[in-house]
Amino acid sequence: MYKKIILNTFLVIGLFAVHFSFVSGLPSLLRNLNLILVILILILGLGNFKLAFFWAIGLGIFLDAYSFFSFNVFLISLVSTIILANLLQTNFFTDRSLYSFLALTFFSSIFYEVCLYVLSFLDSFFSRQEFKIFWNFGFFKNELSKIFINLTAIFIFYYFISLISKNLQPVFLVRKKLK
Repeated sequence: MYKKIILNTFLVIGLFAVHFSFVSGLPSLLRNLNLILVILILILGLGNFKLAFFWAIGLGIFLDAYSFFSFNVFLISLVSTIILANLLQTNFFTDRSLYSFLALTFFSSIFYEVCLYVLSFLDSFFSRQEFKIFWNFGFFKNELSKIFINLTAIFIFYYFISLISKNLQPVFLVRKKLK
């Protein structure tokens, strides 16, 4: 059990380091990739809720320590996004198909961004700082590019995992004739 905790801790730190050292250095469109959210959706879909929840807590703590917002903005955003994604997965998207992963990523990306903006607005409101969002074409274009890049990444990860694993192979039920 302690080996799993230590391994997951190192993997969380590694994902955080890759996200901020590699993804932030990518060209402009690819920089919008939210690798942390994509990996959390994969962990939720392929693993279980408990593991994804603990990863969200760990990554939220690291993101909060790295950001200029008040502590818990990223933690609350990630944890609530994983809870919503788990509810969607258990109640609506019960299989592990590509469409389920794409839908989970789509709704999770939107919810994460909305939650992040609401919490950062509340943070600036209570700390009496100015909060500016320019609701213009560039803002919506940037948000749509974030969703598109996340969907593309989950598409690539899904097919890569389906090549090396039997977990995502389609199962066909054969109907036998009753005699």
